[in-house]
Amino acid sequence: RYLYQCVQTSGTTMCEAYGATHWAYPVRDRTGCAVAVVDLGVQRGIKLSYAQNREVMRIMKLLSMAYHQLLELRESEKQNHSVHKRLFRECSLKKTCLGLMRTHL
Repeated sequence: RYLYQCVQTSGTTMCEAYGATHWAYPVRDRTGCAVAVVDLGVQRGIKLSYAQNREVMRIMKLLSMAYHQLLELRESEKQNHSVHKRLFRECSLKKTCLGLMRTHL
């Protein structure tokens, strides 16, 4: 249930489940919707210190930043691919036209 809540709200969720404390961290897309969830479980009775908690939050932020960079890379590759494809078509068309012109001259 806590994972579902994390995805639905795109917010961090904490609960006790399966004998451990669980934190569910959403990985969000640019619109803020959760596209993945990281489920971090800590055994019951173990408490994270303030420094450890900050480190977990820093790692989750890094994960989110890496995901956004991958999205940007994917988008730029798609754009480059479509530009290369268009240039190839234009170049092929020019070569075909030049070939036809030579045969008719």
